[in-house]
This record gives sequence, structure tokens and C-alpha cells, in this order.
Amino acid sequence: MNTKTKQQIIATLLKAQRPDLANVVAAPKKKNIDNTPYSATAVSDGLVSEIMDYLRVKHPDLDKQFGEKLWADRDYFADALEKQANQVYQNNAPFAKKLDGSGDARPYFRGFVQHWFASLLNKKYKAVFQALPREFGMGHPLPVVGSTVADFRPGSFYDFIPKAVTAVKGLAQAMFKDQRDEDEMADTLVAILKKSVPQSVQSTVFKAMKHLM
Repeated sequence: MNTKTKQQIIATLLKAQRPDLANVVAAPKKKNIDNTPYSATAVSDGLVSEIMDYLRVKHPDLDKQFGEKLWADRDYFADALEKQANQVYQNNAPFAKKLDGSGDARPYFRGFVQHWFASLLNKKYKAVFQALPREFGMGHPLPVVGSTVADFRPGSFYDFIPKAVTAVKGLAQAMFKDQRDEDEMADTLVAILKKSVPQSVQSTVFKAMKHLM
């Protein structure tokens, strides 16, 4: 049943019960991007880390001047991008259709979020934005300049997180059916992840896992 048909049914019911409301149609409930597997926060945090690695190698002077500020502004970028992504998801049918489809839309989603991120970066940290390759603003990844940057590339870091969430949840259910202490469960899960996640990205993985779980 499409939206138009639903609206016609609602209008008919209203007319039968309240003739004065014959032309009133209930507004359809807006979708929310939180109900999809795509997180602008995870992409944003990864981009901040990539930029910091890039500056550390290519522009150490800018890293010294802005590195800590960029890291401290992670929530600023994440909050703005979550809002932007949700607005586009609710108002742009092709974008929503792509994210709601059965295929893997992570590269597509990341490209949009990176474009929006670049706009925010240009406004707040113009010197940093201008030091990045021009292609960054068009959604292209930064050149790999250090050992940690590659860990944040789609296909490695972000592929790991959803699979890890599923695996860890299943393991937790199997191990703690007798409802052991929650702190003990948390310590066990952290120990498992530390054995399977590169040390250079452990803190970001734990944060992303907390967000997704």
C-alpha cells in the first residue's frame, strides 16, 4: 500500500467521523537514519583520524597547531554530520533508496559524509582544509601516508565493526546465560577485542562498538 492510498483511507475515515476534518490528512511519520546500518559518527571519527595522520606526516607544523583541536572537536563534526545525514535521508528519495537497499552503500554514504565534512572543515579549520588534496572535498580518500591511516579505510576497519558486533553479541549470550556480573562480561569482551584489533585503532573501535551496540 503506497503513501497516497494510506492518506486517502485516513481522509475517508476522518470524513465519516468528523465531516469538518474531511480535508485533513495525517502526515506520514518521517524515517530516521538511525534505523539504517550507516553511521555518520563512525565516518566522521575516521576522517578526523585520517586527517591527523596526514598532517603528522605531510604538515607537522599544522599538526602541532591544530591536531589536538581537531581531536577535541570530534563531537562537533559528528553531531553536525548526523543531523545533515538524517535531513538528506528524510528529504532526498534517491539517497534514502540507496541506503535502504540490499546492497552495500558504505562507499556511497562515506562519499556524501566526507563532502559535508570537508565543508565544515573549510569553515572552521581553513588552513587544514587547504593543506589537504583538492580531491578530499569531492569524497576521495586521502593518500595513505602512515601505518594507521590504512586501518580506517572501508574494507578493513569499517568492515570489521559490524561483524565484530554480531560476533561479540553472540559470544556474550553464549557465555553469560547465567547472568554473570555485567562488569565481568565487559572485561571479557574488551579482552577479546584487544586480541583481535590492531592496537593503533583499539580506542576508536571501542567507541564505535559502543555506539553500534
